[in-house]
Amino acid sequence: MADVVIDNLGGDFMQQSINAVKAAGTVVSMGFVANPAVTFDVRSLFFPQKKIKGSIMGTKEDLEYGLKLVKEGKIKAQLDHHLPLTNFIIPEGTYLAWVNVKDHFDTEENLTLFFARKAGVL
Repeated sequence: MADVVIDNLGGDFMQQSINAVKAAGTVVSMGFVANPAVTFDVRSLFFPQKKIKGSIMGTKEDLEYGLKLVKEGKIKAQLDHHLPLTNFIIPEGTYLAWVNVKDHFDTEENLTLFFARKAGVL
């Protein structure tokens, strides 16, 4: 089970993403390129207190505008936390990626709160 699952497909793949994240973990969903309509068993989300965060993709023009701002130096990348030994598990034949970050934190660290603080949610 992963702490975080990144899913850019949505559609029928959403249930797989929810199943792959551990209790209190987070599914980051964006784009929904397979299908914006998703069907999943809501109990697999709320009983183990899993979360879904994300957004739809912008337009090509949005991407070009964002890249222009980066090129002009108006947006600067910030590396907040370096995880050199992070394990990425990419199942064959999918565009889903499971990220296991638990080896990079103290066992007492609440990863949900850590990422929520870093995202500015708390």
